[in-house]
Amino acid sequence: MIQKMLMHMKSLSLSNKITLSLLFVLIVILAFRQIHSPDLGFHLKTGIWMLQNIEFPGKDMFTYTVGTHEYIDLQWLYQITIAIIDTLSGEFGLVASNALLIIVSFILVLFRITRKQNLNKLSHWQWLLFLTIYSVAALFETRPHVFSWVYLNLVFIILDEYVERGRKTLVFLPLVMILWTNTHSIFIIGWIVIGSYILGSFWRERRLWTPVTQYGLLSIVVSLVNPYFFNGVAYPFRQFQLLQGSNIFKSSIGELISPLRFISNYSNGAFVLIEPLFCFHIFLVVSVIVFIICLKRIQLHELLVFLFFLYLGCTALKNIGFFLFAVLPFTIQGLQLSIPVENKAPKKTLWNLTKIQIILSGIIIALSIVLIKAIITDSYYINFGSNLRFGYRYDNNMLPYKASLYLRGNHLEGKILNNVNFGGFLMYMLPQKVSIDGRLEVMGEEFYSKYSFLWNTVNKSQILKKYQPEIVIFPYQDEFLWIHYL
Repeated sequence: MIQKMLMHMKSLSLSNKITLSLLFVLIVILAFRQIHSPDLGFHLKTGIWMLQNIEFPGKDMFTYTVGTHEYIDLQWLYQITIAIIDTLSGEFGLVASNALLIIVSFILVLFRITRKQNLNKLSHWQWLLFLTIYSVAALFETRPHVFSWVYLNLVFIILDEYVERGRKTLVFLPLVMILWTNTHSIFIIGWIVIGSYILGSFWRERRLWTPVTQYGLLSIVVSLVNPYFFNGVAYPFRQFQLLQGSNIFKSSIGELISPLRFISNYSNGAFVLIEPLFCFHIFLVVSVIVFIICLKRIQLHELLVFLFFLYLGCTALKNIGFFLFAVLPFTIQGLQLSIPVENKAPKKTLWNLTKIQIILSGIIIALSIVLIKAIITDSYYINFGSNLRFGYRYDNNMLPYKASLYLRGNHLEGKILNNVNFGGFLMYMLPQKVSIDGRLEVMGEEFYSKYSFLWNTVNKSQILKKYQPEIVIFPYQDEFLWIHYL
């Protein structure tokens, strides 16, 4: 595959080489942002704990409030990996390794795009790839979903190479699923993709027991190879409840809100058209139109895959990456069928296809250069009122980094009361336990609901009396009630 990609790059036209190179530079620049994910803290803390204790978590050991709650940790492989990276190379290693995984994901999706046709022969790939990069960039944070992007692309490649070319790639499918199961709890997405191909194979060949079925079922069964066996396999189904509209997490956690609610289009009460999700909405509309146009030509597994990922991408902001990586190749290939392509020598007209592609490449090159400069200087993030910044250090605007250093440096190890977003990072930085963190399944709906009610009330005496903390930590930019109370 690597050799084929290198040969493919050499055969590209100059404009396509420049366009593709700048798009990958843009990916790297977007991936190198200061560490801002509060969840990274509990991943690092758990990874360190496992390396020190040589065992897997069973009950919660990082909070003093829900210590009896079950902690099913299917991210253990990811956590151990980043704990080792953090020990060896610190913040730079965390950001660089995350950027590398993102690059690998886009290389794999590019391979899927060019399996049938060279980029020189494909039209409209430039702006669709640009829309994908810009849309998914909001999720370029150091979290296990970047591994899932890699695994998802590998599952598609393995299945497509067998179904369309008859290559003996299915043997690798169980291996990918074992790794996925023990890296990220969202591995059930792989099950659904495999199930779609099994149904497609049955429909196409009119027999059920095909090699796709055999290796597909084996790949599902091997998911039992995890530290929690049946409980581990059942865990993603519990997570699925978070996407339901009636769930308290769905209504209060930003990344679980649907991207179709257009909340990010409003700033200080005013409607803003051009915002970070603008490109995603464009891509969504284009992909649906292409899907409808190609409906009579697509195979059953393509139909099932598109519909599932369309649903998944529309349910929560955190899922848009899966939608984009899943349907980008289909959308580009579908456009080739939807828009007439010149098979003969290009006519000497002002707007022939070749010239249009060169113009599109020029536009994408210009946009990429402008964006790269804006991101490096942070004007891109400032323009959208974001606290994100270019770099690789911990972002003190988003995380209590300096506050943690102060507490640790002065040996202030009293009982902590904190908001949910700070909990994960605080447990990594400080020796004492926290009151709550972002492991929502561990916290549970009942505890989270009660804690949130007490935390958000005007009179803070109730929560202070209940937990009797010595230290209260909260983001002063957002928690006006706490500032007023104190």
